[in-house]
Amino acid sequence: GLTKLSGWLLLPLFLVVILLRSIRHWSLVIGHWSLVILTASAGTAWWFWRNWQLYGDPTALQPMLELVGARGGSALQSFRELGTMFRSFWGQLPCSFYPPTFYAFYTALTLLPLAGLAWGWRRLARAERVMAVILVGWFLLIVASWMRWNAMTPAPGGRLLFPALPAVALLMALGIDGLARGRFKTSWIIVSALLLMACWTVAQILPGFFAPPPRYPDADIVYPAYSLDATLGDDIQLLGYDVNLDDQGLTLDVTLYWQPLAPIAEDYAMALQLASPVADDTTLRWNYNSWPGHGNYPTSAWQPGEVIEDAYRFRLPEAEFSTQGWDLHLILYRGETGERLPVQVNGTDAGDRVLLTKLRIPGHPPSCPEAGRITSNARFGEATALTHAWVTPTRGRYEVSLCWESLQPLSADYTVFVHLQDASGELIATGDGPPMGGAFSTSMWRPGDVILDVHQLAIGKMETGQRIVVGLYNLADGSRLPAYVDGESVPDGAVPVWPDCP
Repeated sequence: GLTKLSGWLLLPLFLVVILLRSIRHWSLVIGHWSLVILTASAGTAWWFWRNWQLYGDPTALQPMLELVGARGGSALQSFRELGTMFRSFWGQLPCSFYPPTFYAFYTALTLLPLAGLAWGWRRLARAERVMAVILVGWFLLIVASWMRWNAMTPAPGGRLLFPALPAVALLMALGIDGLARGRFKTSWIIVSALLLMACWTVAQILPGFFAPPPRYPDADIVYPAYSLDATLGDDIQLLGYDVNLDDQGLTLDVTLYWQPLAPIAEDYAMALQLASPVADDTTLRWNYNSWPGHGNYPTSAWQPGEVIEDAYRFRLPEAEFSTQGWDLHLILYRGETGERLPVQVNGTDAGDRVLLTKLRIPGHPPSCPEAGRITSNARFGEATALTHAWVTPTRGRYEVSLCWESLQPLSADYTVFVHLQDASGELIATGDGPPMGGAFSTSMWRPGDVILDVHQLAIGKMETGQRIVVGLYNLADGSRLPAYVDGESVPDGAVPVWPDCP
C-alpha cells in the first residue's frame, strides 16, 4: 500500500498517534517513529528505485499519465465530479450505475450518522473526540489526494477512496451510536432500513446480473428502431439495433437484436466502441468489452432462429475532447486470440466491425487565441459565424486554423473550402475538407457550439499579392453558403483570412 503515493499519508498519521500515546516519553516517540520509517523504507525502497531506473521518475507518475491520458484539470473539476465519486463509492455496475433509489438510500445512510455525530459530539468521551478528529483528518487527506489525481487524469472511481474505508466505518458507527444515545433511539430504524435494502437488492438488482436476455421465437416479433442486415462470421446475424443518447451526452442506451443462423460452438466476446470518424485516426473515446447477454447467455447457448434482445445502459466517462461526432462500432471477436469476425452488410464486405451510427458527444469547448480573433462580424448564411482565423507556417505547408460558432442548426453537411489565390483571384492551392477532418459534421452543430477546425495548404512559400479565402459549400451540388462581413455581401461566399482578416 505504501507504493501508492497516498499510502505515504499514513506516516504523518502514525506520527500523530505516536505523539499522543507517548507524550510523556519522548524516547519512545523517537524509537517508534524510527521503526515506522525503517519498516516503510524497507518495504518500498526497491519499488521507487525500480521506477527511477526504468522511467527516471521514482513515483512513475509521468509514464502513468502518458498511459492513461493527462488533463489540465483543477480542484473545481473534482468538485463537479463528487456526485459520480459518491455513487461509485457505494456501488457501481460495469460502465453503469444502480437505480437512483439505491443511491437515495445510501445518501440518507451517510447523512444520518453525520447528524448523529454532530448531535452527540458533546456526549463523546475525550478519547472518542480525539479519535474522531484523527479519522476525519485521514479521510480528508485521502479525498485531497484523490482530488489532486483526478485533476491530473480523469479518475472519478470510488475505489480510490477505499483507503479511507476504516475511517468512514468508524465515523459512521460513532454517528449511529450518537443517535442511539439520543431521545429518539433511531438505531433500530437504521438497522431495519439496512435489512430492507439488502432484501430489495436481492429481489430487484441481483436477478439482473444473472437473468438471460429476452428471447423471441422469430424476427417478426421484434421491431428495432434501426433495421440492419449484417452478418458477423458465418453464423450470426444482426437484425437491427436501438440507440439512445440523453441530452447531456452521458447516458447511452444500446439494444442489439441478434439472430443465430446455425449452432455456434464458440463463446464470442463483444466490443462496443466510440471511435473517431476521421480516416486513419485510431482514437477511441470509449471502449466496452463483454460477452453478449452480459455474460448470462453465451453465444454457444444460442438456438438457431431465435432472436436475442441484448440491452445495455452505459454512463460515458468524462474525457478531454471537444464536442464532436463519434462512430459507434460493434465488434465480435474470439476472446482467446482477439481475432475479429468478418462483417458483411447487405451482402457486401464491411471489414471487421459494424458501424451502427454516429453520435454527437458533448465535450469541452476549444480554446481560440485572442490574437486570431476576427474583429468584424463574419457570417455564412444565418447559421454560422467565423470568429477566429490564423495561419501558421509548418514544414512545406501552411496550417490554416479557423474557429466557427454555430448560430442556428444546419440541415446539410457542408465542406470547408480553404483557397490560396494569386492577385488576380486565380486558384493556386486548396485545403478543402469537412470540419475537423470529418469528426464534426455541420448537421451535428447546435447553437452555441464552438468548433476549432484546422486545414493544410501544401505550398512551400507565400508570395506578395497572394491571399487565403475560406467559406462553406455543399459537396453534393457545389452551392456555397452566402457570406457577409458586417452585413455586406462578400463575392463568391469567400471571406479573406490572410494576409488580412476582415
